[in-house]
Amino acid sequence: MEFIKILVLQSSCSGRNIKVLNYINSALEQINIKDAKVLNVDFNGFKYWDSKHTIIVTPVPVAQKIESQSLVCQGAYLGLVSQDEFNKLLKECIEKIYANV
Repeated sequence: MEFIKILVLQSSCSGRNIKVLNYINSALEQINIKDAKVLNVDFNGFKYWDSKHTIIVTPVPVAQKIESQSLVCQGAYLGLVSQDEFNKLLKECIEKIYANV
């Protein structure tokens, strides 16, 4: 199976992206996913990575049709979501990817 790719759409504040990356790394460790690639991409760059094995973490909904799972979580960018809640959201996206294989 192809690696799961997790794309973090860049916000205007690099500190916010660091928060999201910390949420993701902690979640992957807690749900025991070791073979995921986490990439920071801009709003135009994600379309090059779009696939059925990709999760896009974004603060706002993506306005175009994509194959990827979209995890819209503005709270993660602002640091307002708990780690447990983020873990649950990411795990649901990962389960959807594995269910479609």
